[in-house]
Order: sequence, then structure tokens, then C-alpha cells
Amino acid sequence: MNRTVNGDNSLSYTLVCAVAEFEECCPHALPPLQDTLDVDALNRLFSSETDEHSKLEGNLAFQYSDSFVSVWSDRLVTVSIAPSRGN
Repeated sequence: MNRTVNGDNSLSYTLVCAVAEFEECCPHALPPLQDTLDVDALNRLFSSETDEHSKLEGNLAFQYSDSFVSVWSDRLVTVSIAPSRGN
């Protein structure tokens, strides 16, 4: 599942909503995103207001809840099934 950050919403909000939709649950049923990573740093790192010369290229990938999340420099959020811990 892919979701692009809307200019009115923060990256972290979009990410949590995308994971909730992917996992078919309410966003409030998910663990706090702050327990996984620094939410303020995530929002700043991928801010649409970042100076073009310092804009991040690439992506950040991590597991959140039961999902694997990738955040791309173009503010695209990709959610997929997390790899099993036994692999």
C-alpha cells in the first residue's frame, strides 16, 4: 500500500493512518509511533519545507506494529507485511 503525504497533514499522521488502514484497525489501536522512533525528527527529516540543498535523498525503513514501513524522500509512505522474526 502506498500513500503520499498531503500538504495539510504531517508525515507521522499519514504514516499512522496508512498502517491502520493496512492492518484494518483504528489508528488509536496501534502502539504509539514515538515508541518506535523520534516522531519530531521523522517529520523534520522529510519536511516539505526543507531547504532544497539539504533535502534528503533516499528512504527510511522500519517495522511499526505488524507492518514494514518505508518513507521515501518524495514523502511517499509504503506499508507492507513485516518479515517474520524467524527469517
